[in-house]
Amino acid sequence: MKLKLTGLALGLALSTYGAGALASTTDWGTLGPTGAAAVVLDPPGTIDDIYTFVLAAESDVPAYAIKFLGEDTNIDNAMLSLYSGAPGSSTLVGSFMFDEVQPGTTMTFKDLVGGSYYLEVTGTALLLGGAYDINASAQSPSPPLTVPEPANMMMLL
Repeated sequence: MKLKLTGLALGLALSTYGAGALASTTDWGTLGPTGAAAVVLDPPGTIDDIYTFVLAAESDVPAYAIKFLGEDTNIDNAMLSLYSGAPGSSTLVGSFMFDEVQPGTTMTFKDLVGGSYYLEVTGTALLLGGAYDINASAQSPSPPLTVPEPANMMMLL
């Protein structure tokens, strides 16, 4: 079963091979709880892949990334960054480096207001190329922590 999943991931990655080292942009539409994902194999050279999406309402956005390391593939300085706004006129929300260590790296960006955002994968594909898997989803924001008020009788002590 694991071999079939690995083969499927490699097949999906190979289907994107040849997209070029130029920045490629993919529109994920409105991001929801089920999320969106990409498995990509970039050719050797600079990686600059952009995934645009819209949040319909205030949300927490967990973003996951892992690179695939093999005899013939690797990504140097693999980074996933989240920006608010459109590419070219945006503000960095946060970013993290990611590697091949299972189970991958997840960072949750909290309390994002509705609007336009994008994830950007950057790094340098080595050897025959660099492969990675990313995903993100929009979740209801975490409620704020409440501090209970002390009981009236406790204040009399």
